[in-house]
Amino acid sequence: MWNEKEIPMNFVSIELITEILAVTDDNCFLSRRMRKHLESLPRIDRKKTVEHQTYIGFLPLFTACNQRNIRIIEYLITVCDASTDQTSYYLCENDRAYNITPLGRACFTGNMPVVECLLRLGCDPNGPFEDGLTPLHIAFRRKKMNVVQYLLDNGADLHRPSYDGTTCLMSVSQSVHLTAYLLKNGADPNACTVHNETALHYSIERRKLETTCLLLQHGADPFHKNSKGADALQMACIYSAAEIVEYLINHYAYSAERLADAYELIGSSFIDFHYDWYKALEYLRKAHFIRTNGSSYIAKRPHTSPRFEFDYAVEYTTREELEEIRSSIDALRMQSLLICERILGIDHEETLRRLLKRGWMYQDVRPQMCFDLWMLLLKIQIDKYSILHTNTKDSAQQIVLMLMTILREPDASANDHEFPLFERALAVFELLTAKIIETRHLIEIQPADLQQQKTYDKIIQYLMYLIYILIDKSSCADEDELIENKVRELVQQDIRCTENKETLLHLTVGGLNKLEEVDWWEDDSTAYTFPDVKMMKLLLKCGADVNARDRTKSTPLHLSAPYDDTEIVKTLLEYGAHIDIPNVYSLRPSELLVSEDSVHDISLGSYISLKCLCANAIIEKDIPYENKFPHALERFIRAHDF
Repeated sequence: MWNEKEIPMNFVSIELITEILAVTDDNCFLSRRMRKHLESLPRIDRKKTVEHQTYIGFLPLFTACNQRNIRIIEYLITVCDASTDQTSYYLCENDRAYNITPLGRACFTGNMPVVECLLRLGCDPNGPFEDGLTPLHIAFRRKKMNVVQYLLDNGADLHRPSYDGTTCLMSVSQSVHLTAYLLKNGADPNACTVHNETALHYSIERRKLETTCLLLQHGADPFHKNSKGADALQMACIYSAAEIVEYLINHYAYSAERLADAYELIGSSFIDFHYDWYKALEYLRKAHFIRTNGSSYIAKRPHTSPRFEFDYAVEYTTREELEEIRSSIDALRMQSLLICERILGIDHEETLRRLLKRGWMYQDVRPQMCFDLWMLLLKIQIDKYSILHTNTKDSAQQIVLMLMTILREPDASANDHEFPLFERALAVFELLTAKIIETRHLIEIQPADLQQQKTYDKIIQYLMYLIYILIDKSSCADEDELIENKVRELVQQDIRCTENKETLLHLTVGGLNKLEEVDWWEDDSTAYTFPDVKMMKLLLKCGADVNARDRTKSTPLHLSAPYDDTEIVKTLLEYGAHIDIPNVYSLRPSELLVSEDSVHDISLGSYISLKCLCANAIIEKDIPYENKFPHALERFIRAHDF
C-alpha cells in the first residue's frame, strides 16, 4: 500500500491520469486505492493534487473531459474541488494553441455530455480564457449548434466580446447560416473592435457577398470607417471583392469622385493580386469615364508629387495615356502604386504591402528598382513604427539579404555600373546606424520588451553584414577612410546586443552571427560569413576593446579559440588580448588554445606578462586587493577573478 504522507504530488497526478486514460467505459471509475488515497488527504491538498500539471503537460480534469467520463469529472470537481477555471494549452484552429478551460475544450470538440455535466456542476458559461474568448465564441467558430443552443439556454451572453472587441457575429462572418442565426437572436451588426472594425469589415475581408448583404439588410452601417479609414466600399476594393463593390454601388449613394476612386482602387487590386490586366483595365476605363462624363474633369485628389522610387511616373489623366500604358505590364504596375499612394496614402499598410510585393518582382530583373522601393518602404516603416518594429526589421533583412546575394552572386543586371553596391550598402548603413543609436535608450526601459530587444539585436547583425559589404567593395583610399570613420563612430557608441551583451568584435570573431536562420541539416556555406579577419582588423584599428566581455564574461578571444582561423587568434593577441581572463564557466582562453581539440599552433609563453601572473597569484591565494591598489590596477586584477 501507499504511504499517503510520502507520495510526491507529481507521481500521484501521473498515476491518476494513467487510470483515467485506461478507463474506456463511461460507467467505469477510478480504482479504490486511488480514491482512498485522495480522500485521505486534507481537502486543500486534494485540490492541489488533482490540479497539478504533470511534466508532460497533462491535467486530470482535462484528461477526464477528453475521455468523456462523466463519473470521474463529477468526482474531481465535487470530491476533490478541481477548479473548472483552470486552463491548459490546446491546439484549436489554424495551428493556434489557446490557453483554454475544460468547458472551452468541450465546446471545441462538440462534446455535448461533458458540456452538460460541466454546466450542471457550476461552470461559468461566460468564463473567459485566452484573449477574452468565451465558450460561445468557440462553439460558433466550430459550428457546434447543439452546443451553442445549450450554452444560450444556460446563461451564455450572446453579446459578450473578447478583449479586443471581437464578437460572435464577427467570428462567423464567413457563414451565412450562423450570421442569420445571430442576427435573428439580436446580435449587434455595428459592434466594434478596438480597431473600430465591425462584422461587415470581417465579411468583406473574406469576400462573402451573401453574408455582407445579410448584414447590410439588418442595419450594418456601410459608411462606418475602421481605424485605417476604410469603410465598406474601400475594403471591398482593397480585397478585390468585385461583387460586393457592385452591390454597394447599386444600393448606396456615392459621389462621382468616390465612385471613380473605387474603380481605380479595385483595378489596382486586380493588377497586384490577380494579374488580371483585362479586368483591371475595364475598371480603370470605368473610372476615367466617370471623371470625364460631367461638365468638367473630376481631378484626382489629393495631388501627389512624382517620386524617383517610382521612376517619376505620374497617373494617367487622358484616355490616350490609359490606352498607351495598357501594352506595358510594368507601366500598369506602376499606375497601381500611384493609385494606392493617392487614395490610401503612402504609409497605409496596404500600400506598404504592395511596395514589398513589387520589390520582389523586380529583385532579379531590376535590382535598382527593387532597392529603391524597399528603401522607401524601410524609411516609411521607421517613421511610422520605429526601427524596433518587427515589420521594420523584416524590411531591413530583405534589403541586406539582397545586397549580400548580389555580392556573392553578381550578374549582368547588378553590375557595379548599373548597381553601385558600395553606395547602396553605405546608404542603408547610415540609415540604420543613425536610428539604432537614437533608440538604444528604449531598450533599457524596464520591463523589457523582448520582441523589441530581438529586433534591436537583429539590426546590429545587419550592420555587421553591411560593414562586410563595404570592406569588400571598397575600391580606393577615400572609400577606405570613409568606412573607417563610420565604423569608428559606431565603435565609440559601444553598441551591444541585448541578449548576450556581445560587442561588434564578439560578433565578428564568433561564428553564430548568421543573417538568416539555417536548418542544421542544410549545408549552406553562404550563411556563414563570420569569423572575418578583415573586419576584425578594422574594428581593432577603430578602437574596439579587445578584452570586452559579454554576459558570460567571455572575451573575443574566448569565442575565436574554437575556430580554425589562427590569424584571428594571433591578431587578437597582438592587440593585447589577455589569455588568462576567466569567464563565468572558469574557462580561460589559454585553456581553450592548448586543449586537445585546438588546431592552433601558438606559443603562449610570449603572451603571458608578469603583471598577469601576479594578478593570477593574488586571486589563487585569495589575497584581499580591493582598495589596496590604484583604481586601474584593481580593475586589472578583478578581470582575472572569475
